[in-house]
Amino acid sequence: MKFPDLMALSASRALTYALVTGIGAALLGLLMPTILGGRGAELGILALMLAALPAIYIFPMKTGLENYAAWLRQWIIYVVYFLGLSGGFTAWCMTRP
Repeated sequence: MKFPDLMALSASRALTYALVTGIGAALLGLLMPTILGGRGAELGILALMLAALPAIYIFPMKTGLENYAAWLRQWIIYVVYFLGLSGGFTAWCMTRP
């Protein structure tokens, strides 16, 4: 599966894609260790490692950006992705006893 280049999408679509991907990565990162029987601190560590993987493959850092606006947009996409991760982790923690 080939992921879209977020810099080529419109701003609203790119930010929505980054947010949904972040939430999905957080929930998937928490779901996998839970299914495997992880508890406590090991669940959190495994979840953070699994949730960080999409950031490497989906949002590759572009080094030759032509202007400041493109550089700023790239970093806004990263921030929205990590806000999605935080939201996914928060939703998971609020639903657990």
